[in-house]
Amino acid sequence: MSDFIEKIIGALQVPIHINGDRAGNRVFLPPNWERLKEDEFREKPPWISSQPSFTKTESLVDYLYSAEAAQLARYFANDMKFEIVAVMDPHEAENPSFERWKATLQFTPSPEWCAWKRVSGTWLEGDEFRLFLENNLEYFTGDFAGAKLLEMSRNLRIKSGTNTEFDYTGSGGDREIKFEHNVNAGGQAGGTTVKFPEQLDAELRVFRNCETFKFKPRLRVVHVKGDLRFSIDLMETEAIEERAFTHEVKTFQNLLAKKYETEDLVTVLYGIN
Repeated sequence: MSDFIEKIIGALQVPIHINGDRAGNRVFLPPNWERLKEDEFREKPPWISSQPSFTKTESLVDYLYSAEAAQLARYFANDMKFEIVAVMDPHEAENPSFERWKATLQFTPSPEWCAWKRVSGTWLEGDEFRLFLENNLEYFTGDFAGAKLLEMSRNLRIKSGTNTEFDYTGSGGDREIKFEHNVNAGGQAGGTTVKFPEQLDAELRVFRNCETFKFKPRLRVVHVKGDLRFSIDLMETEAIEERAFTHEVKTFQNLLAKKYETEDLVTVLYGIN
């Protein structure tokens, strides 16, 4: 049956020439005719057509290893979509390919990172700030870990004062009066009043199924009508995501090298495949 179909297709094919060079054969169908996939009539396809997608780095590494295609593949990193694409039937010199066998590793933002992005740069009242801390205690590290920040937010201390300065200018005795209002905001932790820091240490997953990533958000505190408002500012969310993605690309290279028990890392080209 397959040989018969091949003969029919061969009889209907018309050679196509572009700039004098033959560019393959084509079959022209009458209007309203439906094109059938000739591969369905073959005992086996003439080339591999597979495009699996993965969400864990280890899964892509295992797939490449089991398919024995890791050494032949070409790797691309798309830092706009946060994905790594492995093309297992790439073009070679004087040997073009259909490039229909490729695998994609897609990185998606983690729920905790999405929550931090939503709150970044917004002003939170005391109760809102404490609720955010309660839901994210484990992500604050360093000298001001989550438990310490939460204790400080529950025991606020506000110290305000005004400094007055007199500036005399000229021989006529003209003077300028300057008023400077100072507010020191802090909270008690361990029985001691501590000033809120301007910068925090945080560590959480930027992408699902990936390791945690360290960054330093800024903490802003303002005094409004006898109360404090807080803002946690990630400052450069895109830069953090780009650094986290670059880290995951290196993780992929190292895991693949470890799988093959070699110190040579595969080349990953940044761009859009």
